[in-house]
Amino acid sequence: MGNLPRGPLAVLRETWTGERDSPPGLGKSVTEYLRELHQNLEIARAYADLHSKHEQDIYVRCYNERTRDKHFEIGDSVLILQPNSMTTD
Repeated sequence: MGNLPRGPLAVLRETWTGERDSPPGLGKSVTEYLRELHQNLEIARAYADLHSKHEQDIYVRCYNERTRDKHFEIGDSVLILQPNSMTTD
């Protein structure tokens, strides 16, 4: 069997309660490591937000290039799609 994976909070708890020593060669305290990890995750979140916004804009632009406005005249036959009142959500 192997060791079960532990998250950063488990490492912090184990270190603070004395259950486990800080990993050798870490070069910084667990608190400093977690603070740096939090900052890096915030940077990654900001990048992901920016990247997804950019990609969404590209998707919308490409979709809209192939669309056209629909115009109907009185007497045109059209199909109207409505939710069925018999279905349950």
